[in-house]
Amino acid sequence: MARQTGKVPFGYEPPNDRETDRGSLWIYDAFEDYTEQELVRVLALASGRGIAKAVFYPLHEETVRRMEKPRSVAPYHRRVEALQALLAASDTDIDYVVEPFEGKRKKYTPADTAFRFLEEKYAAPHSSG
Repeated sequence: MARQTGKVPFGYEPPNDRETDRGSLWIYDAFEDYTEQELVRVLALASGRGIAKAVFYPLHEETVRRMEKPRSVAPYHRRVEALQALLAASDTDIDYVVEPFEGKRKKYTPADTAFRFLEEKYAAPHSSG
């Protein structure tokens, strides 16, 4: 295949991709007793790294039960409501979403399945927190 040369005006500099926000930060947690200080740290991390979207992924009770030592955890919908209230009160300019995938499944979801779903749905590069 022959090389083709292109012409650019004098002084042209290609756009820097790092100047714009890109990628997604996944926060994969049960969000049980999640505090405002923890949320502020996560949002500051997303802002500092130039993340385009923060994806909060609350785990279903069955997933928490299988991943951790048996303990009682609040119902999924209560934890999601508390997280959404914290996010609304945070008054942040970071684009965020609370992913309802586990709420729709209503059962145990292996981590690799969840990460595959997030990888297909949200823009790369990905970070997990």
